[in-house]
Amino acid sequence: MTRDAALAILRDHAAELRAAGIESLSIFGSLARNEAEAHDIDLAIQLGPNTPPSGLDYVWQRED
Repeated sequence: MTRDAALAILRDHAAELRAAGIESLSIFGSLARNEAEAHDIDLAIQLGPNTPPSGLDYVWQRED
């Protein structure tokens, strides 16, 4: 996956991510540096202050 493809997917899910309590999201690692086709995406998220800390609610996997 390329950085642009990952960003497009995240933009497509922006409303869903906000509804889940995510206030900000950053891509880091090789994908962010656009070094090569990535097989994983490293994300850092900041949850809103009223978001319950049930972390697995915010994780999903997308396979091509």
